[in-house]
Amino acid sequence: RAGNRRVIGSSFTVDSTPPSGVSILAPAANSFVSGLATISGKAVDAGGLARVELTLKRNSDGKYWAGNTWGTSAPVKLVTAISGSAWHKTGGFPIGGSSDATKVLNPGVYTATATAFDRAGLSSSATTSFNVERTPPVVVIDTPLAQASVTSLPYIGGTINDEAGGSGVYSVSVFLKRNADAKWWDGTTFAGATPVALRAALGSHGLWKKIGGLPLPTATDAAKKLSPGAYTITVWGYDRAGNRTTIGSSFSVVAAPAQPDGAGAGAGSADQPTADDPGEAPAPQPSS
Repeated sequence: RAGNRRVIGSSFTVDSTPPSGVSILAPAANSFVSGLATISGKAVDAGGLARVELTLKRNSDGKYWAGNTWGTSAPVKLVTAISGSAWHKTGGFPIGGSSDATKVLNPGVYTATATAFDRAGLSSSATTSFNVERTPPVVVIDTPLAQASVTSLPYIGGTINDEAGGSGVYSVSVFLKRNADAKWWDGTTFAGATPVALRAALGSHGLWKKIGGLPLPTATDAAKKLSPGAYTITVWGYDRAGNRTTIGSSFSVVAAPAQPDGAGAGAGSADQPTADDPGEAPAPQPSS
């Protein structure tokens, strides 16, 4: 009433552009996974993100994950953590192999939807589907055969096959141990007590082989020699969902038979090659 006046001001920004580049990066679209530890992605907004909400649906029955159980057909919003343009939710997901049907991550197709909100309340969404596979591949070691006796080790091989409609075979790793001193082959020598994975090559029809880079019976260095005695093979077979099968097998190495008398005799020698005596040592083969 005395006529005094105070003037104040304020400014604001009008934002009519919703977040862009909203994506779900993991699990990747149409990928196969064996478990669900994290769902993550990105979203961009010039004014900054306010929050990213996530929903997870089990396609087999249309139920949504409620954070600790499979709820109803109504979407349940899960809170995510934001760092810059990246967002993620780690933990608090259904568990593969759980005995509780309301909490289990069963094999099948799932759909994740992420909705990013900016500070003006505008939003954009992204949706992706992925597959859960929990059956590991079937792996066989057939060379050398279990309990076989061999004179050399030109390769280690077998087969690997994933279930029909599964993610497919990803890799095979081979481990070779010399039982006499429990040392593992590292690709060049029997080095120590720590297992070393040797990558096998994958072929057609489910075949796998580890060829080359194996110990030789003719090596002069004891640490590199395939000496007579017992050995253990361990194989890890993975599918693309990350399921692993572990199998093992044992075999024995025996000394190659001595060359027959007159082996390598030149022309005119009294000891000529015959059908029963070819005149040279045969290539090392598994012995009975």
